[in-house]
Amino acid sequence: MKMTLSKLAAGVLLCCAGQAIAGPNTFIDLGTLGGGYSTASGINAAGQVAGQSYLSGNMYARAALWNGGAGIDLGTTGGTGHSNSYAINTAGQVAGVSFSAEQSQAVLWTGGVATGLGAAGGVTSRASALNDAGHVVGTIETADGASHAALWANGTTTILSAAYSAASGINNAGQVVGSAYTADGLRAMSWTDGVATDLGGRNSDATAINDAGQIVGSSFTDSGFVHATQWQGGVMVDLDTQNSTQSFASGLNNMSQVVGNFYGNFSGVLDFHAALWSGGTMFDLNSFLDAATVKAGWTLGDARGINDSGWVVGSAFNSYTHDQHAFMLSTSGGPVPVDPVPPGPVLPVPEPESYAMLLAGLALTGCVARRRGSV
Repeated sequence: MKMTLSKLAAGVLLCCAGQAIAGPNTFIDLGTLGGGYSTASGINAAGQVAGQSYLSGNMYARAALWNGGAGIDLGTTGGTGHSNSYAINTAGQVAGVSFSAEQSQAVLWTGGVATGLGAAGGVTSRASALNDAGHVVGTIETADGASHAALWANGTTTILSAAYSAASGINNAGQVVGSAYTADGLRAMSWTDGVATDLGGRNSDATAINDAGQIVGSSFTDSGFVHATQWQGGVMVDLDTQNSTQSFASGLNNMSQVVGNFYGNFSGVLDFHAALWSGGTMFDLNSFLDAATVKAGWTLGDARGINDSGWVVGSAFNSYTHDQHAFMLSTSGGPVPVDPVPPGPVLPVPEPESYAMLLAGLALTGCVARRRGSV
């Protein structure tokens, strides 16, 4: 399925092939690899996008790379199973996971060639992020079912924590972030030169870190809600100025812009919308869409990555086709602040076992990415 794009005109609407509208903000439907589902998780400075898409027939979901055109099936480490990609670096290397009937394995794709990273004595592994040096972080699951934060660098695999843990992000200085179970419960963590730091929070989780050492993720509030959170210099900040019942920060760039999603009541519909935090303000990314894109049925449900030029990637849902597609969205046209969103119904606080499943790296292929959580 080919890409489609829509732009907001500055006074003049210019259509091309019935899809394009010229202007400062650009929405691009990245399409799929033939199936009805795709999602985007990472974008680099060149605009290359990593994610996942179903193939024709919707039987297999594959790691996908979009590079200025139709998506490319990155394949697996062998066989006809599933795969997923979560991050891409400046050189176009992609990190993710490949599934087989026996196990899942962390993968690094270089030039479209998949290399299994192994599990260093464990049973399964999954890669979640990488930096420009090609150093990869993720999780390794051992035979007893425990998951451990892991780093693959220069041909060596390092287990970062003996505790139940997961690594989700790494910057170009080699600082790693994620989460681990402690005596105080699940806590957002950072690892620098192998030394762990508890970032604080309540049932907290760190998902990404930029080159300035700014860290984002989520933490529960005293009210029992889970909110997008930022840590810097030992200071923890609740990013959710809308006081949503749920919000999550998934990625950030070196300009301190953060993306994720939040839960609210949108014209009587309770749902997740993609969010951008920029300059201290929280925005609904759907306010960046032009009228033609909205009329075409698109709603941005989740944003997972943003590059330093402000291009955002994530997943969008079409109310007419009921398909979920990966998207790219430029934000150079200037955001429009969202109106206060009435909180949605209070959802139950996940039990610790729920986090254990997340940290174990159980990938539910085909999971609708309009809610937080990776396939």
